[in-house]
Parts: sequence; structure tokens; C-alpha cells
Amino acid sequence: MKKIALLLVLSALVLTSCGGALSERERFVAASVDIGCQLLEDPTMHDDMTAVLELTYSAFLEYGFDVEDEAYMTTLSETYQYDENITQDIQKGLIDQCSDLLLPS
Repeated sequence: MKKIALLLVLSALVLTSCGGALSERERFVAASVDIGCQLLEDPTMHDDMTAVLELTYSAFLEYGFDVEDEAYMTTLSETYQYDENITQDIQKGLIDQCSDLLLPS
């Protein structure tokens, strides 16, 4: 968890110093990767749907999504969930950011 938090802080610093704001697509990927890494870190969370929903809500909120707007979040999901490029970007992000959780020690 500390690694993820540190990575998020460092990523925010890099993005801020570069002056670039993330696009909606990039924020969607980043939030999805964060969620994936946290679920890999704590596999028991899969059994607690409330915790998974809270994690999802929190991650998307952190990346500036209006999680209170159900219609917007539904549209967002429908826009990106079957996009192969998004899927590839999320998979790459998972490998880059939490490969230590993916590979057996």
C-alpha cells in the first residue's frame, strides 16, 4: 500500500511539474490501474463487494470524476469498458505499477 501511495504522489508531482492535465481517458486508465493494484494487493477484498465499490468510488473521485452523477458514470463505463486500447493501457499500467504483486516471489 505504501508503494502505491508513493507512486501516486510521485506521479502527481511529475504531472504537475510537466504542466499537463490528464485527459478523461487517461484518468479512467489511471483510476482503473489503481483499483486493480489495490485488489491484487488484498485479494480478500474480492469477497466484500461493498469494499470494492468504496474502492472504486474513491479511486474515480480521486481522479476528478463526478461519481455522484450516475448517468455520467454509466456513460463513462460504456464508453471505455470494451475499448481494446483502454484494456491494453490498463494491463500495461498494472504490469508497470504493480508487477511485484503479479509475479510470484
